Amino acid sequence: MKQSVVKVTRVLFFVTLLFFLVSSIYFFSYESSLNVKSQDIELEISKLEGDKESLELQVQEATSFSKVEEVAKKNGYTYRQSNSTATAVTTEE
Repeated sequence: MKQSVVKVTRVLFFVTLLFFLVSSIYFFSYESSLNVKSQDIELEISKLEGDKESLELQVQEATSFSKVEEVAKKNGYTYRQSNSTATAVTTEE
């Protein structure tokens, strides 16, 4: 009887040890895959931030006074700026 309890205990110990080793390997592997995904996402975020900054610069350039004046002249308007307002006036009669 005592030998059977010892055998069962040993088997249970080795099964538990095997389960622990397999689960440890699985979790280390899973953590590595999450780290790779995290790095990919961070890279994508940095690329998008660069694109955003580039687009903001393009918006600033497109809304600059010289660009507005150029577009106004191209469309037949003159651009008069006073102290309080700016007015686009057509040159066509």
